This record gives sequence, C-alpha cells and structure tokens, in this order.
Amino acid sequence: MGSGNEQDRSVYQSLVERIEAHALLFEKLHALSQQQSGLIDCDDTDRLLGVLGERQVVIDELENSRRALEPLRSQWEASLSRMESGWRADVAARLEAITQLAGAISRRDEHDRERLSTARGKVVSELASLSVARRASGAYGGASGKPGAKYQDREV
Repeated sequence: MGSGNEQDRSVYQSLVERIEAHALLFEKLHALSQQQSGLIDCDDTDRLLGVLGERQVVIDELENSRRALEPLRSQWEASLSRMESGWRADVAARLEAITQLAGAISRRDEHDRERLSTARGKVVSELASLSVARRASGAYGGASGKPGAKYQDREV
C-alpha cells in the first residue's frame, strides 16, 4: 500500500467518524421533532417549551459538528479522484441519509409551524370575541360594579 492510499484511508475514516457523529445528532433532532409534534397534538405547551429548548441544544451541537466537518470536506474533495469507488459510494450514501433525515425534519417543522400559527390565530380570534363581549356587557352597566339597571323609568 502506498502512502497516498494510506492518507486517503485516513481521510475516509476521519470523514466517516465525523459523518456518523453528525448523523447521530440528526437522529436526536428527528426524535425531538416527533416529540414536538405529539406535544402540539396534546396541546402541552409546558413540555413543548422544554422540547424546543432541547432542540436548540442539539442544533448548536450540529453547528459545531458542521464546522468540524469543513476541513475534512476539503481534504475529501482534494483526494476524491484517487479514492476507492466503495469509499466514495459509502460517504455519498451516508450524506444522502442525513439529507433525507434533514428534509423530513424540515417538513415536519413546517407543518408544526403552520399548526401553531393556526392555533394562535384561533386564540387571537377568541380573545377578540371576549373583548367585544366585555365591551357589550360594560355598555349595559356591568362594568360599573354597581348592581341594578343604569337607566330606569321613574315617576316623578
């Protein structure tokens, strides 16, 4: 084995290790995304906020992982033409799996965002209706705190 092949193997192995770590983070994010959807279904706001916090931690870890992959990506691209076809195919398949998982997470998040936006619109509408009802009630003297009718016919 020549030193070029050993160097290529080293680049390949380092890249696979980093990609595996990156994939694990995406799997965590996927699981949290599924949990998020379930909590939206159950209208469990407190636990939803907790899951969103956990997601942010994983997203920060993903960003760090992405930065760690960058130097390896440059090495990979530089030695790609010399790499064994099996290694190229393996890395491509691993990256495609991550891309598919990221797409699934993105689609679920978009769907959840739409659901939350719709729910927020309903709450705003209900609050507006409540406000109108309070104003109507106040027009009949309910807001003054004094019992009885505000306008009465009285004989003089």
